Amino acid sequence: MLALLSIGVGLAVAWASGGSLRRLAELSIPWSPWILVAFLVQGVARGRLFGFATSEFGFALWCISSTFLVVLLITSWRLPGLWIAAVGLGLNLVVVLANGGMPVSVPETAVLSQAEQVAQSMGLYQFVGVGTIWGFLGDAITFRVMSGTFLLSAGDVLLIVGVAVQIVSATAGAVTSPEHLSDTS
Repeated sequence: MLALLSIGVGLAVAWASGGSLRRLAELSIPWSPWILVAFLVQGVARGRLFGFATSEFGFALWCISSTFLVVLLITSWRLPGLWIAAVGLGLNLVVVLANGGMPVSVPETAVLSQAEQVAQSMGLYQFVGVGTIWGFLGDAITFRVMSGTFLLSAGDVLLIVGVAVQIVSATAGAVTSPEHLSDTS
């Protein structure tokens, strides 16, 4: 969901600002196959893909794939939005490691199904409580789209912004690969 939201926001802003979506084909992101694989591993580890349940193994797998993603994105720091995405993923990783799971603040106005979804994937998520560290970095930002309500973390917001910045930059014809930055001609 987060990846689709990130891409959707980026494409909408790019289109609204007059960017050329054809330029996306020229976008060159180092390690892109590995980044895609790591995001898919995260989805499986969180129990969001293929019906797997979150477990201690899933939690460890999520932490390892998140660390891998942060490193890969940091190595692409010259690309306009990827360092922002790396900071967002890093914040998520830090708060998850500090608490043994992503702290979730389900607002009183949230529908019961949202709390049930959190409870079903408690291997990676946990409700904010007395011992929660940095709960404000957890899933605490309510985001409504159409008929759905989602909770985002500060890291999720930075991830969305980073991906959107990268897409907008690429469609505007700005620098889209690190190799362009080393050209002196």
